Amino acid sequence: MPNKIYLNNQEVISLYLNGFNSIQIAKMFNCSKQIILKILKENNVPIRNNSHCQQKYKIDENVFENI
Repeated sequence: MPNKIYLNNQEVISLYLNGFNSIQIAKMFNCSKQIILKILKENNVPIRNNSHCQQKYKIDENVFENI
């Protein structure tokens, strides 16, 4: 029987919303990134795409909306 992993969902969500990616969070909790992504999806947290995950600096994508 596989070991059950118990994670604090609110802590996982908080870390993700504060800029950590799923791989970093998975390493913190010693689990796979798929488990972290499943928790995020079950709690309707918008998942960042790869380009957003790899950005070093925050970008205002709407800066040229009002020219």
